[in-house]
Amino acid sequence: MTGEDLRDATMYIGQERAARKLVLDDGLAKPEEMALMLDIEVYNRLAKKYELVNKNPEEILLISKDDLETFNQIVKVLRR
Repeated sequence: MTGEDLRDATMYIGQERAARKLVLDDGLAKPEEMALMLDIEVYNRLAKKYELVNKNPEEILLISKDDLETFNQIVKVLRR
């Protein structure tokens, strides 16, 4: 996943706010940096730590890259 992929998945301003909050909560940027960051910079920071697993208009599911192997072991996907 790239920052561009994540930006393209984001449909609502609330999702961008949640992305910014996640960057701050995870210590990926300081508040002073965040105040000057463009949306793509926020998504690029998240793309370094997280993988986009699923998206729909209301929700975007991100998994930490450190936990991705465990996630893949426990998740079962039904495809058509």
